Amino acid sequence: MQELRVEQLADFVIKGDVAGAISLVEKLLQLKIPTQQIIEKGLLPGLKTVGDRFECGEFFLPELFSAGEVATKVSNLLKPHTKPGEAEKKGTIIVGTVHGDVHDIGMNLVAATFQGAGYKVVNLGNNVSAADFVNAIKKHNGDLLALSALLTTTMPYMKTVINAVVESGLREQVKVIVGGAPLDDAFARKVGADAYGKDPGDGLHKVEMLIPRKGGR
Repeated sequence: MQELRVEQLADFVIKGDVAGAISLVEKLLQLKIPTQQIIEKGLLPGLKTVGDRFECGEFFLPELFSAGEVATKVSNLLKPHTKPGEAEKKGTIIVGTVHGDVHDIGMNLVAATFQGAGYKVVNLGNNVSAADFVNAIKKHNGDLLALSALLTTTMPYMKTVINAVVESGLREQVKVIVGGAPLDDAFARKVGADAYGKDPGDGLHKVEMLIPRKGGR
């Protein structure tokens, strides 16, 4: 019988094997393996590898989506076994596609990646107004705002959202990361964002730098 190891989860993420990942995680939970260990030694390394392979052209969107599905299923499985407040301790992320843009596949993948990494994620969906983003930050005490846009016509609305956050007095509280096919680092700086994520893996890397774990690691 093959020895069960947390690190095996990374292989299932890379392969996009939902059934294999669920089976492994269920067994690891039965063995009382801490959820944070499953995330940090299994799920995150797998997501990082997928992101790296996507960046170098070895993986494409189908592989990203499959990995995102694994991340979503695993994070949902881990939720009941996570200590109350653990996700909030790591950080709360408000995610959404800006007003005028109804594309949400990539945004949902990013949300799944953040959730799989152990963050509390509030997914507002698509076509989200600046006021709704601001209200969500207030309601959920958000630490980071992740804005998505897939159209060149909706990209400028990100500046509207960030301006609204500034006007609400919340900008010092919340970091902002932007993403989407037409964007780049220069655009992120132009609209006043703290970072640009070119794919889910890169976005997660930027988030880890922007919002260090509350109360220390």
